[in-house]
Amino acid sequence: MTARSYRTTVDSMTPDSWAGVVRAFDDASLYQTWAYGATRWTSAALSHLVVWDASEPVGAAQIRLLRCPYLPGGIAYVRWGPLWRRRKECPEAHNLAEVLRALREEYVQRRGFLLRLLPRVFHGEGDVPVQKVFADEHFVRRANRSPYATFVLDLAPPLDELSKKLDKHWRKHLRQAEDAQINVAEGTGDELFSSLDNLYQELRGRKHFAAFVKPEELRRMQALLPDDQKMQLVVCRFAGLPVSAAVFSALGDTGLCLLAATGGEGRRVNSSYLAKWKTVEWMQKHGCRWLDLGGRGGDVTQSVDKFKAGMSGLAMEHVGEYEACSNRLSLVMMRVGDLAQAIGQRWMKWRACRN
Repeated sequence: MTARSYRTTVDSMTPDSWAGVVRAFDDASLYQTWAYGATRWTSAALSHLVVWDASEPVGAAQIRLLRCPYLPGGIAYVRWGPLWRRRKECPEAHNLAEVLRALREEYVQRRGFLLRLLPRVFHGEGDVPVQKVFADEHFVRRANRSPYATFVLDLAPPLDELSKKLDKHWRKHLRQAEDAQINVAEGTGDELFSSLDNLYQELRGRKHFAAFVKPEELRRMQALLPDDQKMQLVVCRFAGLPVSAAVFSALGDTGLCLLAATGGEGRRVNSSYLAKWKTVEWMQKHGCRWLDLGGRGGDVTQSVDKFKAGMSGLAMEHVGEYEACSNRLSLVMMRVGDLAQAIGQRWMKWRACRN
């Protein structure tokens, strides 16, 4: 067996070359695209690391860097990464180990950052002992932090079988929506974002919840994404007016529902069921193996979880967040930042409920 010769490159990517790296992985997501990082944090705050085996990327991560002026170290954060599951290949533990080792050597040992990873790995997913690999590479799971929880729909069965697995209420509402005179528009165009934004503002005015995902932010990302990585939108119109809209992303083998909104008239004609079902159809048609329905246990209403559970998805959780640090100052900075973030989120929820 030929020995592998890994090499690592850091901060040598352009937006186009990074998009090519992202295409090589089944565990790719919107959160590891340059467009997401540049929109949320600016390009100047981004760093990119790639581990290569010959000319093929076998591990990669987009990192957000937070520095404290005039002080060494800081915080390095990877959301839904690193990428390590090569497209259409069996996941290999040594690819994960190599990219974790490279990340720790670059950002913890060389630069003195606290490195925090939020991997896109579910409990019980696959045969690779992911948590052991993290421990072997000197990463510690962050305690007292609830992991990302969601419903995941298996898209392997034919569409008619998926329809039969819907609970009776979900199937009934979908049939009613399909029988109504609802026009469905699908695509990536900017005009569809306008409909989504209007419906989302109406929804927030009705439900009074804190907005952590914003249509205008997704809209700016869309303008930066390559054509084959753009988000897809579904807009349902009844009597000529938008009544439901949804936006989702399909990178790698798992589609991700990002945001959905339904107006008052849409609730009457059950258009949200049709919008979600069109999402399922599109994902399956374009080769996605799984559909992440976009979280559970959120702060909108319990009815959202009930709506998602009615599609017969599996209740799953990410393995959690992992950290590595050798710089006490960076550790203090992260803990202060965590406290500030928690206070900020509570303030946003309180303000939303008061409005």
